[in-house]
Amino acid sequence: FAPQRLEEQLARETLGRIKLLQALARGFLCRLNLEKHDQLELIVMVQSRYRGYMARKRFQEMIARSEGYSQALAFDTSVKQLLWGNRSNLHKLYKAYRKFPEQAMNKETTMQCLKHFGIVPHLCRNRQYEQMFLEITKDNKKRKGHDAVMSYRQFLLLLILLAMKCYGDRKDLPLTAFKLNEILKVLDESGGHGMVLKSRYQVHLPRFILFGSSDLPP
Repeated sequence: FAPQRLEEQLARETLGRIKLLQALARGFLCRLNLEKHDQLELIVMVQSRYRGYMARKRFQEMIARSEGYSQALAFDTSVKQLLWGNRSNLHKLYKAYRKFPEQAMNKETTMQCLKHFGIVPHLCRNRQYEQMFLEITKDNKKRKGHDAVMSYRQFLLLLILLAMKCYGDRKDLPLTAFKLNEILKVLDESGGHGMVLKSRYQVHLPRFILFGSSDLPP
């Protein structure tokens, strides 16, 4: 998914729109009575920003379609209940660590998130996390010279895999949902909430809803 190929495709698909923007820009600049050199610079800037917007939009649509890990569709009922009850918090958490311009988490920001919330390296080693990330995102297309990015659904899958990895030997936690519940406890008890509040989004992250809470949906 080379940026050059993407730019060529976008240029072909949006040629008519770009010409329209050029005409509008020229008319506007003529009314402002600017010099030709200044007019050309502004037209080039408008073209560049429009192509950038279209490229980001196309890339985001591609990421939304690329859910290559089949287990993401196999959440059991109890796991779905826990994820649904915490959907607002989990989405806020994902949003706080998104990377621009892809509007998604990548390997670096996901690692940062797990470190802020005390999962790496205390419960999971760096190498183990990297293997999970690569496995989950292996079918995702990526731009040349850029790391693969992780969609929101894949981020939920990562939390489940981390729960299974970290608490796989706990006999008192026989179900995957119970293990995931423990991961959410770790998120609550860590200092990650403060880090999210200090992020560029300044997101307030309430406490997660755990099993036994009356706020958990049936």
